Amino acid sequence: GRTNLGSLSSTGGLSLSNDDGDIALGAIDAGGQAVTIDNQGGSILSGSVFNATTVALTASGSIGNQSAVGTSANGGGTTTLTASASAARGAAGSAALSESYSLAAASVTAPAAVTLSSGYGLAAGTITSGGAVALDSSQGSITGIDGSNAITGTRVSLSARYGTGNGIGSSGTRLNLNTPQLLLNTPGSVYVTDSADLNLLTIDRTN
Repeated sequence: GRTNLGSLSSTGGLSLSNDDGDIALGAIDAGGQAVTIDNQGGSILSGSVFNATTVALTASGSIGNQSAVGTSANGGGTTTLTASASAARGAAGSAALSESYSLAAASVTAPAAVTLSSGYGLAAGTITSGGAVALDSSQGSITGIDGSNAITGTRVSLSARYGTGNGIGSSGTRLNLNTPQLLLNTPGSVYVTDSADLNLLTIDRTN
């Protein structure tokens, strides 16, 4: 089965659990509070969460596999994300999310591809994928939340193309990668450390 949610509004935090089938979230107004979605019945197919602060998504399946889950940070600030997908109920276990403003991906785990994008800065905590990882910041840098950041995938693509003032990693906090295939796209500075043996490295310095 599948559940389609319409519009929901919250002023004191929202916690939603489901154990029967996939869900499409619809439009959720978080009201500047935390949102937790736990779907043990299947995938979180799509949806949007606006006026967000902290968003936690768990699925016995994929997250954003019909269309990327959209978030929009409260007050044009930062949405902090935790997400966990799994290869279950016929889904590969991918995770896809797009933030309109800034995104702090504190913890994202998926057995398949992880695709995250932000309108401004994108900060990475622990991102673990059994497939490819793609991080894209439209008008900001891709940085580490702290020095213990870790990004693991079969291929990691990092794109921060909005001018030389934005880049990938920083001199004080490098991005810690574990991938054999690395694609970097930025006209700005790059600070990364890769613990794996590289068999593919692509660097694109264009805007």
